[in-house]
Parts: sequence; structure tokens; C-alpha cells
Amino acid sequence: MRTGAAKRLGTAFAALVAVVVTLSGCAALGAPEPSRTSATPTPTRTPTATPTPEPTPPPNALDAARIAELTALCPDVLSDAVLRVLPQYGVDAVNFFATTGQCGDVGTVLAAGDYSRPFVSPMQYLDAPCPGGTMLTVWAHYDDDLIFGSPTIPRALDANQCVRTLYLTASDAGRGDQYGLDRETGLRAAYDAIRGASTPWEDRTVLLSNGITLVMTRPTGDPRITLFFLRLPDGGLDANGFSATGHGSIPKLLDGVVPDVQRVGGGTPLTASDLPATVSQLYDAYAPDTVLTALPGLAQGSQGDHPDHADTGNIVAGLVTRGLIDSSKVIYAQGYPVTARPVNLEGDELARKLDAFVKYAVHDVALKCTTVESCLKLRLTGPWLLRQYLIPSGEMVRAGS
Repeated sequence: MRTGAAKRLGTAFAALVAVVVTLSGCAALGAPEPSRTSATPTPTRTPTATPTPEPTPPPNALDAARIAELTALCPDVLSDAVLRVLPQYGVDAVNFFATTGQCGDVGTVLAAGDYSRPFVSPMQYLDAPCPGGTMLTVWAHYDDDLIFGSPTIPRALDANQCVRTLYLTASDAGRGDQYGLDRETGLRAAYDAIRGASTPWEDRTVLLSNGITLVMTRPTGDPRITLFFLRLPDGGLDANGFSATGHGSIPKLLDGVVPDVQRVGGGTPLTASDLPATVSQLYDAYAPDTVLTALPGLAQGSQGDHPDHADTGNIVAGLVTRGLIDSSKVIYAQGYPVTARPVNLEGDELARKLDAFVKYAVHDVALKCTTVESCLKLRLTGPWLLRQYLIPSGEMVRAGS
């Protein structure tokens, strides 16, 4: 019995030893090799640095004190919240209107939406921009555009361009304020005929950023047309002016004969520098595609023209010389001397020009014509109406060259 029991005990012990050996081998298979583990260190990941965002620059240079000042000037339309987010060019416009007591116009700035252009004139906001392009025209008298600038101006309007026109004189001819005002009424009637509509016209006074005031008139519902009246006295054919207006005139002003000239109907007198400054500001405000004006007195073909016409052209030509107006945009219209040139207008364009002029003429008592036939019979005006001669700035030849 002992012998058999011992034999069985020996067999069981051998089996246990075999199991232990087997388990030890499995554990060894799962363990890392000491030599490989010590030769390959555990990689370390460097954290990525988060860049510090650049601070967003403020939209304008207003500080809290200036915001409070502007808000106090126009409390009904301005607030801290509005001014803090308004771009700088918009702030410049708001500053002009607020500090000149024109709070009623601040809303046009806030509603604009586009502040991509530097502020140079209130007209950037008071007169709608023209997607079809703009023609700026500058004349001495209230009928110069109808006679010497047509049919070019009607063509521009037909092409859906805007026409912005500045008249330098009150075209009073020494006859008093009312005569000039009647001629302004005639202009409105003429442009109604050109545009083929008759709606009320809106008038207002505008203060430019150079401190000069203008009377602005434009037809309701038609943004293509805006007329400006500076109302300096008519200089007459001898450039000496008229006794009714103190013998003031544009030629005297530009020649330095007088230091300033009083405007017809009142207002701040103007100096020689005020005239090109006004033309230049309108040019900058509207960024026109074309500038149309009278042939300068310094040009061939101007001899015998009205002195006011010649100096109006000289003002624009001077701005071209100074680089303030792009010469490639400027076209000069020959005045009185066109009589010596061949008739070059006919057909529908001539008929339209004559119709517009007659609509104007019934308000000009000096003309004494109320029909196409009677206007064409006028000794001087009739021949002018049948012609239009334009000279691009680049083709203008100076007198005596």
C-alpha cells in the first residue's frame, strides 16, 4: 500500500511541475525584452502653442469725449452705440453735418451703408450716386447749357447718366433779382421737356465743406438731374457788370480788380479762389465721367465770346493744369463764335433742342420769343441754336500758339 501510494504521489508531483513550467513559459512570452525596452525611450509630445489673436482695430478714432460732444449736438439722430461702430469716413461726414448745425442731414450719412470714399463734400450723401455715370457741367448763364451744351446733355440723360450742373451767375443782366429767378424757372421747364416729365422740383440751400452755400434744385422722382445756382452778378458783354449789382463781375474778380463780389440776392461775398474751389469740390464729390463747360478764353476759337463764358472755361482749364481735374474727361463747348461755322444739327435732335429752348424762353422776357419760329428768327440766338461744336481738352489750342 505504501509503495502504491508513493508511486501515485510521485506521478501527481511531476504533473504539477509540468504545469508550473508551462505557465512560466507563457508569462515569459508576454513580457518585453529588457534590452529593447531600455534602448527605445518613450516618445514625449510637445504641446502646440495657441497663437494670440491680433486685437481688432476700432472702426474710427472717436474717443468717449468726442462721442459725447457729437451726441449732444444731434441727440435725436446720434447715440453712443451708433458712433462707436460707424467707419471713419462716415464719422467725418457726421462731424461736418453736426458741427454746422445740419442735424437733419445726419440721417443720410447713417443710411448710406457705403463708406469706402473719403469725405470731401456733403453732396456725396445729399445727392444719390449714379450707377449709369455722371456728367458735370459748368456754365456762366442759365441758357448756356441749352444753347451750347445741347444735344450732348440730352444724350447723356437718354443713356441714364446723371447731369449735375453748376451755374456761376444769376444771369440777371442788370435787370434785378426777379429776372434771374424767372430764368431759373425757365430752366426747370426746359429740363422737364428734355426728360419728358413734369413733376414738382425740390429746392434747398446746401453748405459745402469749403463754407460756400449753393441753391440746389432737382425734380422730384428723377435723380438724374441736379442744378446748382451760385448767383454771382452777370458781367455783361464788356465784363464791367451793371450798376444794379455794383459793377461786380467774374472777370473783375479773377483778374484781381476787386477782392470779392457780392452775390445777387444776398449771401457771403465770394473771392477769386472760391470759384475754382467750388467746381473742384463738386468734381471730387461726383467723380464724373465727363466735364462739359465753355471754351476757355485762353483758347483759339474763343475770341468774341461773352467774357463770363470765357472765364468759366478758364476756371476749369486752370483746375486741369493744376491736376485737380482729369484732362481726359473735359470737353469744351464753343460759344458765340459758332455762328461762323457750318450748321451741324438737324432732325430729331435739333427739334428736341429747340423745343426745350422755347420752354425756357417763355420765362425770359429779354428774348421775346415763344415759338420755335420766333426763337430761330432772333439775330444772335437763332444761329447758335442750329449748331454745337465741342473741343476735347486734349485738342484745345491756346490762342497765339
